[in-house]
Amino acid sequence: MTLYLNTIHKLKKHDINAAKREVLTWGFDSPIFVRLNIWAASEKELTSPSCAYEIFCNLDDLSFWSGGHESDLMHSLAKRWIELSSSSREQLESRLLQGDSKYDNEGSNDDSVRRYKARSSLNRLFWLKEQECSLSESCLQQCEELKAVIPDQKLENIKLSAGSGVQFYSISPDYKYDDLLSLKISELIPEATKQNGRSHDHTKDNKPFAGLARKHGWLAFFALYLSAKNGKYPENSWCEFLSHYVRENAEEQPLGQIADLISDCPLDISEELIYTISDWFNVKGSVLKASYPRAFQRLLNQVIKIFQHNSRILNSRYSERTATEWCNTSLNSPIGKITELLIQVLDTEEVKLTALPQIVWVNFIGLPLLDKDQDHHNESKSPF
Repeated sequence: MTLYLNTIHKLKKHDINAAKREVLTWGFDSPIFVRLNIWAASEKELTSPSCAYEIFCNLDDLSFWSGGHESDLMHSLAKRWIELSSSSREQLESRLLQGDSKYDNEGSNDDSVRRYKARSSLNRLFWLKEQECSLSESCLQQCEELKAVIPDQKLENIKLSAGSGVQFYSISPDYKYDDLLSLKISELIPEATKQNGRSHDHTKDNKPFAGLARKHGWLAFFALYLSAKNGKYPENSWCEFLSHYVRENAEEQPLGQIADLISDCPLDISEELIYTISDWFNVKGSVLKASYPRAFQRLLNQVIKIFQHNSRILNSRYSERTATEWCNTSLNSPIGKITELLIQVLDTEEVKLTALPQIVWVNFIGLPLLDKDQDHHNESKSPF
């Protein structure tokens, strides 16, 4: 949804009339388009006051009172309130005073229903008032009557409630890792794991270990090595270490040692990491084969073992939408990534061509395992 909104913003700058026409095509038949309409109602460049009012009125009760839409709706109302006609504001006040109707069938005389509806109305109306939205005298008088229904409700709690819903925001990765540099190597992964995840304002996705791996590849590698020596293979740390961001931007990476460490992973761990491993191997395999051929062979052996052990992994992580997309589906699978790599780096006589319908047309399951007992340390010096 964020990508779509960014596209609308770009369209708005390029052709405002085209953006307005796009908004008019949105219906209310899904939560996504409900959210988009609520957002559009807040945009003065896209919707006139009358159009914004029409959007507010077209929301059904489920959407209007949804906790998930609450914050977006209230902020849109607050932004456009002063532009609306007095009659439009009174209609919206009336709807807000009625409260959430989803429990009406259970009986309006039920005390819990009356308290719930009064609270839901006051939450929003007092929040609007706090945003300096002018409410009619009639509305304020009815609010006083509703307050009598919930005498134990504090005003300061009411006025903040509308800010608790879901809002539109973009999320960008944050690769800051400075706090990790003062730690012992054994402490790097546990601390990075603690720092991982969304920031308090939900605008940043913290990835400190990826940042460390990009600038200090050896340090991050040693952390993974020590963790592996203790029988631990933290999936998130491995995924960040082998990620596109790190492998495309890293200033230094010990490729041979990385391949060896992956090859030494227990089979069940390698299976869990196969998508990440195959992505990394697909990109770094040609360099690895040229500089560390024994390490390349060991990793290829490991990958083939995984395919032999678990046929489920042959499938793509992306679902096949139509029969005509089977090729893309295959290329996105781990075996598709390895197929692409071997086509690039192996001589024709090294690859046994067979048929593997709807998966790939090179069947590595039929390849004999390369000699895993060969000494590979002559070309991939271990620092340990």
